[in-house]
Amino acid sequence: MLYWLPETAASSARLYWESFGKPILKETGPATLPAGCSLFPKEIFRPPRPWAERTYTNIIH
Repeated sequence: MLYWLPETAASSARLYWESFGKPILKETGPATLPAGCSLFPKEIFRPPRPWAERTYTNIIH
C-alpha cells in the first residue's frame, strides 16, 4: 500500500530492475586515497581487514 497509493511502485521497482543481473561493484582497481572503516561491536558480519585492504590500500582508521 505504501507504494500503491502514492503511485510510486514503478519508480521504486526501477532500481531493482536496472541492477538485476549486474554486479553491484565494478572492479576499478585499488583506491589509494586515505580511507577509514567503522566496525561496530554487535554487527552480524565483521569483515576482516585484509578484505578491505584489497581495494583500499591506504586505510588510516
